[in-house]
Amino acid sequence: MRIEAVTVCLHYDDFLEQTIRVNQSLFDDWVVVTSQEDAGTVAVCQRYGVRTAFCPYFKRGGDFAKALAINIGLAHLKIEDWVVHLDADTALPRNARKHLANVELDPSCIYGIDRVDCPSLEAWHSYLVNPDPYEKHYFHHGPRDWPVGSRVGHFDYGGYAPIGFFQLWNRASGILRYPSVAGWDAEHTDMLHALQWPRSKRILIPEITAVHLSTGGKKWGVNWKGRKSPRFEATKTVGECYCP
Repeated sequence: MRIEAVTVCLHYDDFLEQTIRVNQSLFDDWVVVTSQEDAGTVAVCQRYGVRTAFCPYFKRGGDFAKALAINIGLAHLKIEDWVVHLDADTALPRNARKHLANVELDPSCIYGIDRVDCPSLEAWHSYLVNPDPYEKHYFHHGPRDWPVGSRVGHFDYGGYAPIGFFQLWNRASGILRYPSVAGWDAEHTDMLHALQWPRSKRILIPEITAVHLSTGGKKWGVNWKGRKSPRFEATKTVGECYCP
């Protein structure tokens, strides 16, 4: 089983700095799509030896053309077997490959997973050094008491559809490119991609729960048109220093 990954990261280097350490070993190849001006993302990828591709559609002040960027990343992959689109702020569990091998994936399907929201850098570092035992045993749930993110299901389109933070599909499906619609934000193009498969081929993998790194923003879809949320950094109070 070969898994290639594509991630779009525009000014998300603070999140990528954390997730790249966890996710890199899970993929046989990984391309991160960014802009030439995003020095932070380029530096993170260089430190960890992950390839970058530059998207000319990322212009200062322009629309966040995520679908076009994903297609640039896909064009830099061989797509010999499985390919996953993964958000830069999403960390997969350590045993994700083992679970995927057990699932006996159907190449004609697209797969999604659940995720929980990690509220801070301090909480993330605590999880890394003291992971929940669910990763070692047989109870499949998200780590800590972090809230589980919503699943998306449209009545008009049959119900559940894997959303863009994690979408896994196979070359055998014949779908090798993301649908790109001018003026549509990241959320809509992610859905258009999932809806290329009929409902019977849109499958949730219950054994895998990802961690979504969050900066506590309450506004729904705050970054769908580009980065607006605060950076993922340690919180400090007067007279206190946080050392990871």
